[in-house]
Amino acid sequence: MHTAVAGKDRAKALPPFGPVHLISPSQVFGMVSCALSLSWDELGQREEIMEKRIAVIGAGAIGGYTGGQLAHNGFDVTLIDPWPEHIERIRRDGLALEGMTEEEFVCARPATMHLTEAQELAKQKPIDIAMVAVKSYDTEWATRLIAHPTDTSCPYRTA
Repeated sequence: MHTAVAGKDRAKALPPFGPVHLISPSQVFGMVSCALSLSWDELGQREEIMEKRIAVIGAGAIGGYTGGQLAHNGFDVTLIDPWPEHIERIRRDGLALEGMTEEEFVCARPATMHLTEAQELAKQKPIDIAMVAVKSYDTEWATRLIAHPTDTSCPYRTA
């Protein structure tokens, strides 16, 4: 695990969201696997995990699939994406998630936000877990969007 230390400039530039733990897509896939294949008794942490608020920045192939699976399985997930048409379509039609077999197909309906609506997060329950699933050239702004300005040691994992 790495620790990111924020400077004074970061605290001034970022919006007032709750403290966030950044995790890699592989860790989120692990959460999905647990939710799909283990009983809650085996998992042993149902209430703790289900109470976590998860934000996924980027609703493309990785973020959309992962966030959609988590939402479909009862997690409190919000997908945040910069493409308004994409967010509107998810809101209207849901998010089609295909598996290896036809039986694994699901239509998830996660909460969604367009990037311009993200300031609303400051008025809501804090984000506990954030997954940044954007292209590498968008990683910095996406991380700044969701990180808490006063949390100077926000832990994260690299993929």
